[in-house]
Amino acid sequence: MIARAALLAWTIASLVLPRTSSAQVGGDSLRLDVLQAAAEQHDPRAQQIAIRESQSVLRLRTMAAERLPNITGSALAQHQSVVTEFPAAPGQSGPSLLHDTYDAYVGVSDPLLDLTRPARAAAERAQLARARADVATALYGVRQQVNASFFNAASLSARHDAVAATIADLESQAKVVEARVRNGTA
Repeated sequence: MIARAALLAWTIASLVLPRTSSAQVGGDSLRLDVLQAAAEQHDPRAQQIAIRESQSVLRLRTMAAERLPNITGSALAQHQSVVTEFPAAPGQSGPSLLHDTYDAYVGVSDPLLDLTRPARAAAERAQLARARADVATALYGVRQQVNASFFNAASLSARHDAVAATIADLESQAKVVEARVRNGTA
């Protein structure tokens, strides 16, 4: 976690420090809200919201489909190779049994009342809200890391500017001293 924050700070510092001079001249600058949005967008946990939402939509559709009637069917076919034969009276034919039998069934069930469906749908929506809150909480930590890194980079940039101004001032004072020495006044 610390290594990740350090990497983030280094990345932001490397983006901010070289752009300080061009930001003052050309107006190109980094904004905190843009950096926060980019960090959240590139965090893999941000994609979990879309995945959880699609899962929730599918579960709610399944619950809505439970209200539709269920149609079931089954079929059975049998063939008897050997069938018992009854002796027939003289001059009459005896009853013969069929070698094949066929059965088919169709069933329709229509749920009339399911008191658990509204509660299950509400629970699913609550779980989705909790998942959104969990991801938002996780991404809040990323925003805090970006804030800390941004202000560290801004502080480093200000120090860099101060050091550059000090160096420029010392160089100008050195030139003045050299000029005085050359002219013999010092």
